[in-house]
Order: sequence, then C-alpha cells, then structure tokens
Amino acid sequence: MNQGDSQEAVKHYEKALRLWRSVGDKAGIVGALHNLGIIAASEQRVDDAWPLFIESLDVWRSLGAECNVAITTANLGNLAIERNDLSMARRYIEEAIPLAIATGDNRGAAISYRNLGEVDLRENNIEAACGQYVAALELALPLKDIQGCSACLLGLAAVAERNGRARRAARLLQTAVRAYHALSVPPPSFFRLTFPNVDFDSRPATIDTEEAAHAVLIMARVELEMNADEMEPVRPSLYSAAPMRESLRLVGAES
Repeated sequence: MNQGDSQEAVKHYEKALRLWRSVGDKAGIVGALHNLGIIAASEQRVDDAWPLFIESLDVWRSLGAECNVAITTANLGNLAIERNDLSMARRYIEEAIPLAIATGDNRGAAISYRNLGEVDLRENNIEAACGQYVAALELALPLKDIQGCSACLLGLAAVAERNGRARRAARLLQTAVRAYHALSVPPPSFFRLTFPNVDFDSRPATIDTEEAAHAVLIMARVELEMNADEMEPVRPSLYSAAPMRESLRLVGAES
C-alpha cells in the first residue's frame, strides 16, 4: 500500500470507527481498530499501533472471538519486540502460542515461536532460542511453509554461530538465503542485523525456485532429526520428539 492509499484507508477506518462507536457496535469497532492497527504497524508507527491493538484485544475477548484474540495477542508481542520491551514481548507471545494452537492456527503459532526465538537470542538465551526455532520448524514443515522454514533456519544459524559452530551456521545460512532470493521476499529485519554482511536482496540471474525450496525442506528435516531428542527435555510441555517425527513423516520422500 502506497502512502496515498494508506492515508485514505486511515481516514476511512477512522470515520468508520466514529460511526461504530456512536451506535455501540462492537464488531464494527473492533474491525476498524484492527485495520488501523495493522496499517500503523506496517508503517512502523509502533506507538500508534499499540493502543489500537490493546483496545481491540479487549473487544475481541468480550466477543469471545478466540482466533482473533490469538492473532491480536501475537501482534502485541511483535510490537513489544519493536519497542525493545522484551519482557512484555515474552508475556504476550507465550500467551499467544497456545491460543493459536487451540484454534488450529499452526502457521500463526510457528510465527510466534520464531518471535520468541528472537527474544531469546536478544537476551542471549541460546539454548532456549534453539528450542523455539525447532518448535517453529515442527509446525511449519508439515505446511511446507518455505518462507517460515527459511526464517527458522536463519534463527538456527544464529544459534550455531553463537555456539562457535561456524560451518554449520554457514550451511544453514546459505540454504535460507538462497530460498529468500528464490522467493524474492525480505527476511525478518532482525536477521539483517544479525548477519550484516549477508546480501539478502540481490537475486541471482538464474535460480531454480523449486530446487531452493526443496533444499530448505531437506535442511529443515535434518534440523528436526538432530534436535528432536535433544530438545524434548528442555520444553516437554510445548513439543516432543514424537510429533516432530510425525512432521517428518508428513513431508515424506516427496520433499
């Protein structure tokens, strides 16, 4: 959305919000609040987005809209990271994960696990960060979410690098970056800071998108195999080796 379209959208939703407030329509109010929050967040206007999502969360809860409660809670966790309030981010993200899983939003839960991994990396909780990215892979791999798996591989590359495992970090990084080139999408901004010397943007003249995606899935499977038993004792209430192995079975030989 360009700036002109964004400004028009904000005017539209602000007008709608005034209207819905005047008649006390909670569904209308929360829809306008959510859309205004999304626009503000996408424009990095974190301080504007925050109260919009806080109010919308209260309204979603009053409506009993569990799926929207999960999404908005996750949004607040992500915004808290942007505000560098890591304790607040952890609180919201840890609340969002079981809500997302309970409502069947495994993709959303995987995103929240990745965000929690970022919090742990920022706080130098390396073992915990590894667990978060493995949990995210467990959810993203059966979905064949190439972009999500690639973000997990970047997180695990950061973990490997901090653990002094440079060769492993390089392999993970190479596989993930190639996928981002193939998909022509940017990585999470945190990884630009983590790997400042990596060119995430210059897509090679010739790149096989299918081959790059296949490599990501294979690497993801390897990481799950390597970490399933190691991670099980760390956070047994959130994931275990058994469902991880089921994830590997679901992607099967075709990936």
